[in-house]
Amino acid sequence: MNLEHVLGSPARVRVLRALFSKDGMSGRSISARARVSPSSGKAALDELVFWGIVLKVPSGKRHLYELNQSHVFTPVLSELFAVERRLLSRIAKRVARALGHGSPGGVRGVGVDRTGRAVLLLAPPLPGKQESQRIERLLWFSFGLRLAALTTDPEEMRGLDHVWIAEAGAARKPDEAVRELIRFFDLSE
Repeated sequence: MNLEHVLGSPARVRVLRALFSKDGMSGRSISARARVSPSSGKAALDELVFWGIVLKVPSGKRHLYELNQSHVFTPVLSELFAVERRLLSRIAKRVARALGHGSPGGVRGVGVDRTGRAVLLLAPPLPGKQESQRIERLLWFSFGLRLAALTTDPEEMRGLDHVWIAEAGAARKPDEAVRELIRFFDLSE
């Protein structure tokens, strides 16, 4: 077995990411948290159980799934997902430097969708064409991400897989992040 077997599909990666954020969930809960269909979630869980990275534990009339802490890949995957969580704050800091800010204060949020496209929520005004192109190149060459949008509207962060909020200093679930951004910047009607 190798990492290709464990990480062989986007659904498996999303299921693993969900399990690393919260252990001991039902298959339906994992699928919902991973934002995959129940059938894709079940298939991914079955494969991960087969490879031994996930354990299927009886709990009353149903089963719960949890990470196999003694599996050789668990510490490696844990570090991989930890690096992924820190990635968005690194993006904010690098973009702030590219814009000439010392801190990420001008970058209110960073979001990434499942295809690797980034949305940057910036303090007004939005940068000009040259600065936007510089940010686009920075995202691609430093992080392997395509720029989807530069915006001052938190609503454009909806539907993204990962959202980081500068003020909170942490990643949030996308819908929770948008609500928090709207509340923080008093953009509610």
